[in-house]
Amino acid sequence: MAYIEIKNICKSFTNPDNGSIQVLDNVNLELETGEFVAIFGPNGCGKTTLLNVVAGLTEFDNGSISIDNKEPSESKIGFVFQNYSDSLFPWLKNIDNIAFSLDSSEESKKQKHHRIRDYVKDIGLGELPLDKYPYQCSGGQQQLVALFRELIYKPDVLLMDEPFASLDYDRRITQQENLLKSWEKTKSTILFISHELDEAIFLADKIILLSQRPARIIDIYDIDLPRPRKIEMLEQEDFFKLKVPILKKFREVISR
Repeated sequence: MAYIEIKNICKSFTNPDNGSIQVLDNVNLELETGEFVAIFGPNGCGKTTLLNVVAGLTEFDNGSISIDNKEPSESKIGFVFQNYSDSLFPWLKNIDNIAFSLDSSEESKKQKHHRIRDYVKDIGLGELPLDKYPYQCSGGQQQLVALFRELIYKPDVLLMDEPFASLDYDRRITQQENLLKSWEKTKSTILFISHELDEAIFLADKIILLSQRPARIIDIYDIDLPRPRKIEMLEQEDFFKLKVPILKKFREVISR
């Protein structure tokens, strides 16, 4: 668990014509310890860039980021990438891809495998082909392997870039519930990108609405639905009361 403070972050990239494209414009954000925060905004506005900056994968131009008053590099950060298949090692079986995040553990390989099988079984996915290689699996299965590798690592901060985008609707709903079950046990601080507003509301404590590029924070919405959450909430009046003003503001953002 960790407290994250993002202050006045700006980021620009140089395009092929040697011009400059500003992607982030004075982004300020605080995440409380153990908080689940979703980022929602137009396509291409800079959501992934913001996650990369927090992770220390992309240098920013101005501002500062601290995690528990330390540099991000000093913190235990997990990252589930949008291009999940590129993050998997094709020469390792799925179970060893997941175990890779446990390399610093003093457990034996057998103990790690036992823990992983128990973990996958506990969240209701005992059918996941742990003894196959990623290339032998569907995109959705590969995405789950990438997700479980980070969850079993129990990071202080978990960054997630549309982690369920490749799953069919039924599996997506199931994995949203499973993610919440895992998070309620670990209470990692989560920064989660979603392009599905229903998903963001269902999962998060807060939703950050970003503008068109260059991204700045338009508004922050508190999601005061009770926990633990069940998918039936998506059909309830309280859910729609939360959704309507966010959707209205989002439509204003994309119409500018």
